[in-house]
Amino acid sequence: MRTQTSNQIAKNDSGFNKYILNEHNRLRQLHGVPDLKLDDKLSKGCQAYAEELAVKDKMDHSNEAKTGEFGENLAAMQNDPRTCVQLWYDEIELYNFKKGEYSTKTGHFTAVVWKATTHLGVGHKKNEASKKVYVVARYLPPGNVIGQFIENVPKPLNSTCRSGNLNEFTFGLVLIFAWLLNKFLA
Repeated sequence: MRTQTSNQIAKNDSGFNKYILNEHNRLRQLHGVPDLKLDDKLSKGCQAYAEELAVKDKMDHSNEAKTGEFGENLAAMQNDPRTCVQLWYDEIELYNFKKGEYSTKTGHFTAVVWKATTHLGVGHKKNEASKKVYVVARYLPPGNVIGQFIENVPKPLNSTCRSGNLNEFTFGLVLIFAWLLNKFLA
């Protein structure tokens, strides 16, 4: 069975967009939140903006995203552009589920798993000079709404999944070990 290379997928808009959708949904399922649906109209806007970013060879959020019309994640990848969703998700390591607050260090992660978001748009374009592939993902309804993080960014369902925080059990073991060590050394 042949698999497509990242260059082949990047040239195939439909295949790339479906791959990015599937990656979002795979990661969202770890948190028990509903799958996203690919939105053609949203994807057309993403594609136009990815082309604009590739021409400029510079990343900057769109004016519409800045005003909250939709959520938006951006990436500029010289390697496999399909890994952008996992890179966004990896911000989970920095997210504090107990506080449930917005942070510029975790905003990509929270956008990926935001429970109330139902639709995704995707676009991408390569800048041939820099060899960067610009990826634009947009979310409707937008996530990262202040005051709504606790109900929209649930912890992973599986305790072996990275959560970005020490869980209570691990913390308890650390305390017991410290107590025993203190008794032993005293």
